[in-house]
Amino acid sequence: KAGGVMEQQAVNYFARWMIRRDLPDIASWEMDTPYGWDTERYIKAMRVRNQIALIVECGQQVVGVIVYRLLADRIEIRRISVHPDHRRKGVGRILIEKLKHRLSAHATRFALRTQVREDDLKAQLFFKATGFTGKSYNGKIRFEWVLW
Repeated sequence: KAGGVMEQQAVNYFARWMIRRDLPDIASWEMDTPYGWDTERYIKAMRVRNQIALIVECGQQVVGVIVYRLLADRIEIRRISVHPDHRRKGVGRILIEKLKHRLSAHATRFALRTQVREDDLKAQLFFKATGFTGKSYNGKIRFEWVLW
């Protein structure tokens, strides 16, 4: 506080491709996240053909990650996770917007799709807030965002 007014510091986030040395940072918060992935699961995911990961950094710290798979007609989100100290600050939205931009750059892919557990209300609300629509089936909810 300065003179009774709260001062806000500008936070600079930067998105880039994930590399192996990012895994310890990601694992440090993922293991405390419901249904979190461990390092081995990330390594296994990155060995899958057409599967890619982006991260968001704040300074030198990795604060968000999204793993997605490129399919012929869509991009399928496999995992999105944000460091607890950076949740509700736009990190997840940055990751989603990067994927939406990838859709507009490729005329053959027209949708983002992901599945969320029915009991994961935070994830459901996040995807709804970023423009996805959801439909329930087999104990999961499929969320989709369509370009057109």
